[in-house]
Amino acid sequence: MKTFIIRKNKALDTTKELNSIEREHSFVPNFHRMLTHSQNGLKNYCELSKSQTSLSEMEKLIIGLVVSQTNQSHYWLSYLTQKSKKLGLRETEIIEFRLGNSSINKKLNALAKYTRQTMMYRGTLSKKTIKDFFSSGWSAGCVMDINLVIGQYMIANFVTNAFKIPIDFPWAPNIAAEEEEEEEEE
Repeated sequence: MKTFIIRKNKALDTTKELNSIEREHSFVPNFHRMLTHSQNGLKNYCELSKSQTSLSEMEKLIIGLVVSQTNQSHYWLSYLTQKSKKLGLRETEIIEFRLGNSSINKKLNALAKYTRQTMMYRGTLSKKTIKDFFSSGWSAGCVMDINLVIGQYMIANFVTNAFKIPIDFPWAPNIAAEEEEEEEEE
């Protein structure tokens, strides 16, 4: 496989996006540097990630944690764990979300379960998951936004996993295989 150099690609007009990313993170993460190898990759990904949805930042973060855990994307688990801690989540809450559930409240639990089942069964949801999702306060209008955010994180996970992009955030703890298996049995 070809080795890609993780750097800012100055040949492309990505200055606006890179400056925005650098302001947000105080540096340009390796994932974003990798996207500059495509003429439109960085710009298109930035537009997708900044697109308006009915979801809060916390809800998008939960989706990202579930998707990244399912895809075993240590790059994104590390980034999202750091971001979760900055938002005030405890380590135990972050691990719950990664495993597709939450004890914080019914609505966030339903979101985590919906996302986990969407990932595990390629969009085929059980009647119970659908019932719990809507009875916890989610609307049909949120479904599309949730699936768009799932897609955004799928793209990000696939890029970082495929190219083994070096992690430039504090490493997220691994979750023991037994914990994931217990979640699957429920």
